[in-house]
This record gives sequence, structure tokens and C-alpha cells, in this order.
Amino acid sequence: MVLCACVVVAGCGDSRTRPPDLSTPATPDGFMHTAYPSAGLRLNAPRDWRAIAGTAPEVVVLQSGLATVAVWRYPRDGALPHTKVALKAALHSLLGLVGTTDPTFRREGAAVVDVDHHGAIQIRGLETVDGLRREVRSTHLFVNRSEVVIDAFAPPSMFTRVDTQVFHPLLRSLRIVRIAG
Repeated sequence: MVLCACVVVAGCGDSRTRPPDLSTPATPDGFMHTAYPSAGLRLNAPRDWRAIAGTAPEVVVLQSGLATVAVWRYPRDGALPHTKVALKAALHSLLGLVGTTDPTFRREGAAVVDVDHHGAIQIRGLETVDGLRREVRSTHLFVNRSEVVIDAFAPPSMFTRVDTQVFHPLLRSLRIVRIAG
């Protein structure tokens, strides 16, 4: 009996349990339907990512490890770009603005895209967030008298995986709904 206890105790200190890696984004364990009526949006968010409700203009932040999706809604007065020509002009303006707000920004791509049958603009690139390099996919929709921005970013070494597993499915699931009022 004493010998068994010694063997059990002796084995306890030999192996160490590794702490969880909190920097690596979780591979989604499914998606859940979420609605943000004040922003006029519905989307499927990763079930195992943390959702943090925002304060206007921020709608919600979804996070796992060092990956983040931030959804913003900026009310806009006046005409919003809807035609391909107007969206291309908005894209050109936004690219000029990005260069002045983050001089470290390096563009990897920019285009007019379709999100839920609405024209949108999308920019991909490398930016600096809180002093750290991040790869970003920033999508801008002009709906419901607003500019809705979905910023999806992660460290460059993780971006491709998270873009495929989370960012693309989330954007494909996004639905625009009418804001009451």
C-alpha cells in the first residue's frame, strides 16, 4: 500500500500541464445566428468566440485569441454610394484616408464587392493596431442611411486560417435588415 502511494506521488511531479495558448484563435465549433437590430444586421458568429457588445458607433466585437472582428455603424446624412461608379469613387477616397491615418498601412488588395446583394467596398492589407502588425479585411457597406464597417484582423501568421474559417463565412452570412424608424 505504501509502495503504491509512493509510485503515485512520484509520478505527479514528472509531467507538467501546459497552460492553454490564449493567443491562437479558436477553430469555430459551429456558428450561431445573431441579430443586431439597431444596426440593421444579422450574421452568423462563431459559437466559441467571445462577443462583446459595443457602444455606438461600435456594434459588437467578436474575439478569439489575437483575432478580432469589429462591427461598426456610422449614421450618414446625404446620398450614399450605391452604383459601381460611386462605390469605386468611395473606395479611392477611403484608400487615401487609410494612408493618412496609418502611415504603416500596406495595401494587399482593394475592390468593389457584393455583400447580401448590396455593393460594398473591401480593402485588405497590413496595418498597425496598438503597435502590433495585423492583417486586415475591412468591408464597408452603405445601407440604412449608414456606413457599416466590418473590420476583421489577425496577426499575419494566423490570418489566412482565420480568414478561411471565420471571416469569409461571417461575411457570407451577413444579412441587411431594415432599421425601424
